[in-house]
Amino acid sequence: MVKKIKAVPDSKKGLIFIDSTEFQNVFFAFVPLDDRKKIVQKKYDLHKGSFETAKYLNKFLSLAVKDKLELISSLVVSTGEGSFAGIRSGVALALGMSLVLDIPVYVADAKVFKKYDLEKFEVFLSVLAKKPSKAGAKKINTTASINIDYGAKPNIGIEKKKKLKQIH
Repeated sequence: MVKKIKAVPDSKKGLIFIDSTEFQNVFFAFVPLDDRKKIVQKKYDLHKGSFETAKYLNKFLSLAVKDKLELISSLVVSTGEGSFAGIRSGVALALGMSLVLDIPVYVADAKVFKKYDLEKFEVFLSVLAKKPSKAGAKKINTTASINIDYGAKPNIGIEKKKKLKQIH
């Protein structure tokens, strides 16, 4: 049986912000479109690596939107510079959620928002929720490629390089 999702007024909706650029932790925020005072944000320590990002996103969604995914109007994901695996997992989660929920994804360069202190960061998030392009985020076509800045070339070991040469 297919469960019907009730329509939610835009005033109750908000965006999910994902920053997985740091190797040791991941940061999420839910930013209501209408009330900056109701921003929910949480940083989780990654003990076993970036593959835990999905687990913590699930925990965060339970906390922030009480599993009511219809409250999410868009997603913003940080694209670097930072941890190779972390950025990939954050982007993959955002693209997957975008396709499932049929909502837009925006990408933001970490350098844009990491310069803010906490109070100004909340202002940045509220601007991001209302006008993502004004906050420096770019809307992407979820079927197109994303330019990611890892800050360095991926560290591929010698054995893997030999295998890649054999394939090509």
